[in-house]
Amino acid sequence: DFIVEDERGYKGLLESHMAPIGENDRPTFNTLVTEVNLEGESGDYPVKVTAEHGEEEVSCNVKTVISTLTSGYLINNRELFTPPESGINSILDNLETTFNMSLYYKIFYIFKDPFWDEDTE
Repeated sequence: DFIVEDERGYKGLLESHMAPIGENDRPTFNTLVTEVNLEGESGDYPVKVTAEHGEEEVSCNVKTVISTLTSGYLINNRELFTPPESGINSILDNLETTFNMSLYYKIFYIFKDPFWDEDTE
């Protein structure tokens, strides 16, 4: 058991995912996502994200979705993810039965490959 503390916070995670992204392919922030289709096009970009951009609806296919939504919001807004049989509902069911929202829990993730400087203690 170990804990990795990274003073960069989410910044390190974003930088590692954004490193191979071209200048014109930067992520979009502060946009209302209306659907995350987990069975988008096959190939390198398997997830289709649909969002409201001003008055219009826009979609794009992506490799990775980084969500900072709370578990409570995800559990109560399952319709955001399609199709329902994609496996996301079983993950949310497990999350809902494991964590009581009236208590505070810390969730630790273990990454197969570190995205942080390996000299970090």
